[in-house]
Amino acid sequence: MKISRFICSIVPGLIACIGCPLALATTTCPLDHVVFTDQDSGRTFVAKRVAQDLIYRCNHAGTLQTYHFSRHQPRLEGINDCRGPFGDTIVQGRLGDKTVFAIYSTEAGAPCCSWDSFAARDKAVVGKRFVWLTGTDVRRIELNDPWYSISNTPVRGPVTGPLAGGEYVPGKCR
Repeated sequence: MKISRFICSIVPGLIACIGCPLALATTTCPLDHVVFTDQDSGRTFVAKRVAQDLIYRCNHAGTLQTYHFSRHQPRLEGINDCRGPFGDTIVQGRLGDKTVFAIYSTEAGAPCCSWDSFAARDKAVVGKRFVWLTGTDVRRIELNDPWYSISNTPVRGPVTGPLAGGEYVPGKCR
């Protein structure tokens, strides 16, 4: 019987390894540091910056209120019947030598969510003033999680633009 030279213990929210490769200890990554790789073509989309344009919709005594935010999430404790967030998460990055925007949209309907992509000169992104997130404002995502893969699925629909036709999996942290 062969004994592994690595001693690893996984506890919810904590990974403790003695002698483990660093890759085993890294399961999440800030979204602006993720390298998405299409396994079929080998092409990579390297995230550089992230912005948000999100809202919550809340019912206050029969009146619909909308809370819009781009940097900090509003504190909604004690507010009844709030739904969200809805809107867009914008990831600017590089696909080869080109700047590309991958946009994850969440709607209050079905299908709820979809990815799309745009070249830097596309009218969907030209002239937009995004509030780029920094530090702890940037969400961390699970690496290799299919939910964060930029791909075509029956639920999310087809990805168009520069990332169309691929399945870009968040495989590593740069």
